[in-house]
Amino acid sequence: MKKSPLEYILKQLLSGEFVSGEEIAQNLNISRTWVWNQIKILKQLGFKIESSAKKGYRLISTPDVLIPPLIKPYLRTERLGKKIYFFEELSSTQDKARQLAEESEDEGTLILCERQLKGRGRRGRKWVHIPQKSLSFSIILRPKLSPLEVMQLPLVAGVAICKAINAYTNLRAQLKWPNDILINNKKVVGILAEMSGDTDFVDYVILGIGINVNLDKADIPHELRDYTTSLYLEGGKFLKRAHLLGNILMYLEYWYDIYLKQGFKSIRTKWIELSNTIDKDIIVFFKDKKLYGRAIDLDENGNLIVLDEKNNIHNIMYGDVSIRSNTT
Repeated sequence: MKKSPLEYILKQLLSGEFVSGEEIAQNLNISRTWVWNQIKILKQLGFKIESSAKKGYRLISTPDVLIPPLIKPYLRTERLGKKIYFFEELSSTQDKARQLAEESEDEGTLILCERQLKGRGRRGRKWVHIPQKSLSFSIILRPKLSPLEVMQLPLVAGVAICKAINAYTNLRAQLKWPNDILINNKKVVGILAEMSGDTDFVDYVILGIGINVNLDKADIPHELRDYTTSLYLEGGKFLKRAHLLGNILMYLEYWYDIYLKQGFKSIRTKWIELSNTIDKDIIVFFKDKKLYGRAIDLDENGNLIVLDEKNNIHNIMYGDVSIRSNTT
């Protein structure tokens, strides 16, 4: 894919040496004024750039922003993230991804934003997004699955992201059925899958992922602090979001491909290994009732198998799970 002028200029600046504005203009067949405008855009994004009338431009420091030129050096994927749409502000990456999917964008197209105004989780819940500190993105997928199988994709993504976090941070991330990732029993990642199709055919799936990366305690609403955390709070280290994103996409593509080739059976074992839900006393919350029991397994379809207090077995397809506080 042909690089944009902004992407070309940034690549030159990343060398750390002075770059001639005149040479850039000649190489791109654009005016010096256009080059200056691109430099101005980079400065507005937070890049510190030294200007010299004789030497040109030199990059002093790079902000933690999610523009494609800063992400692509960390991409080691065949499909996921090969095309990136970045927006300073969106109502929701899910909504934008759905629009692009309806316009026939390819599988693997990545939609990112820095400020998400109406991000949402499962069942329409609001997802808290902190600009410059969170990762919120959606990926267009076009798997040949039945609508029933689509519910397995958050489980596949959970395994992939959990493994990526464990490898990148050395933190012990775990999976909470059906779509949360926890560290020390606090939520750090939420996953959402929304599909378009009919009863027999899936046209596309929008996989939405929200990650609390560099949030500090003050960023988390007081009422959520017992249940929500960030990678920074748990590990004590500031993480470069573009690098983390590159790792997540690599793991996601790897496990997604395994799932497409081998089915959910290959994912199920890994999910159970990473689970904080299996063998725990839980409450499953439904719209109008609760189920008390013990999570004993994950079936071949991704349903949670629960043994209730009367020793009845339930295969749970949907619901919100809470680990009971008296569990040892």
